[in-house]
Amino acid sequence: MSYTLQRYFFAIFMLLFCEQNILAKVSTKERLRVLYVLSCYPKIHRTYEQEELASLWDIYDIKIISLRNSDFQQINHFPYKYIPRKTCIEKISKVIRTFRPHVIHTHYLFNALELKKLAAEHNIPFTIRSHSFDVFLASQNKLNLYSKAINNSYCLRMLCFPAFENRLIKGGLAKDKVTACWPVINYQRFYNPTLHRSTNKVLNVGANRPKKNHKSFVDLAANMKESGLEFNLYVLDREAKDIKAYNEQRGNPISHITYVEPDEMPQVYRDHDWLVYTADPKTNRVGFPVAIAEAQASGIGVCWQELPGRREEQLEYLGGAGFLFKSIDELPDILSKPYPESMRLIGLENAKKCDIEQHKILLTEVWDSLLKN
Repeated sequence: MSYTLQRYFFAIFMLLFCEQNILAKVSTKERLRVLYVLSCYPKIHRTYEQEELASLWDIYDIKIISLRNSDFQQINHFPYKYIPRKTCIEKISKVIRTFRPHVIHTHYLFNALELKKLAAEHNIPFTIRSHSFDVFLASQNKLNLYSKAINNSYCLRMLCFPAFENRLIKGGLAKDKVTACWPVINYQRFYNPTLHRSTNKVLNVGANRPKKNHKSFVDLAANMKESGLEFNLYVLDREAKDIKAYNEQRGNPISHITYVEPDEMPQVYRDHDWLVYTADPKTNRVGFPVAIAEAQASGIGVCWQELPGRREEQLEYLGGAGFLFKSIDELPDILSKPYPESMRLIGLENAKKCDIEQHKILLTEVWDSLLKN
């Protein structure tokens, strides 16, 4: 064989060898693929889903499936595919065969049944982040059913609020599956360490549901009509018909019943002195509102309706920054004074426990282990 021919074959060999090495290096750096199966994305109230996704979007390859069309979407959201829940197993399976996810993730206990079926069919693990209303609405029979779906080997981890951990374990969930985690906010978006300047404004915020008892906020505003304070309620227009009617009936003590996009909420908090978060003690189904952590990070005062049998867990969430009230009659005295500076500083620190950037590792550590195995 001539010297020239030898060099030719050697060059071909080195090219193939290098190409194989390059492919091997690429495969070892493969990005984890995560399939999100969400109940109703991108619903404007569910900022915790959006913030979790935003914190992970640039780290993983993520595909989102929504099992219901959102009736009111936030403007800034990620691409998603709508698949009706009734036909979801078959159609999601098609997505799985194409996308080939390493893990499936969802929010809310009641999606555990679908994820268990998908996991078993495709041999893919899953994780769950639970919240408040899904735990409150789960009967013992339902909780037993969800527990069976979660306790199997396919479930890597379920995140729940600290106050619900023992309740879920007593309901049948395996202790090693449950990890306590605070609600999700984008802390840096709201963080405002500068000394707050009084605006003489009070706000309430959230979906207009009976459990939120927004009528009591109207009553508070009516009782303090001569106080010089401005009261504002941030709630979606399409949910506001009854509360607008009640406000008119009481003489319009609330100045503005309106809403803004989630991205605009940091300024809304800064434009107010206090967040008053009302709730219905009889229903007792308000969990741990992200609005409280957002308000604390924004450096404004917090007043929260005390709920029967839940004082200690509410105080733990407040972390020393805010007031619990049993009756709106207690609020005029509190709201007429400046928010204590000591509470403002405590609140700035306390809200960090809800920062998704701090506790997303509770998901990523179990996800990343899949590429190491």
